Amino acid sequence: MTNQLTSFRSFLAALALVATVGVSGACSGGGGPACDKVVDHVSQITGMKLEGDRRTGAIDKCKKAPASARSCMLKASAVEDLAACAKK
Repeated sequence: MTNQLTSFRSFLAALALVATVGVSGACSGGGGPACDKVVDHVSQITGMKLEGDRRTGAIDKCKKAPASARSCMLKASAVEDLAACAKK
């Protein structure tokens, strides 16, 4: 459970970081992958199931991210890869 908690925290931190870049950086919205797909993919990487309010919250944060960051997150293959997405 500890590894799952750590993965979930990493996942939320990555989403928050990417969302912050989205708010202060490039315009989000059009283009890039859909946030439901991004959240599902990142959920798979972290091994955490996101359902209900948690999934909705993650999708809402994702929507604030620029298309390039969402694309990066969808291409990530490990939790460590997600940190690089904040620079996109």
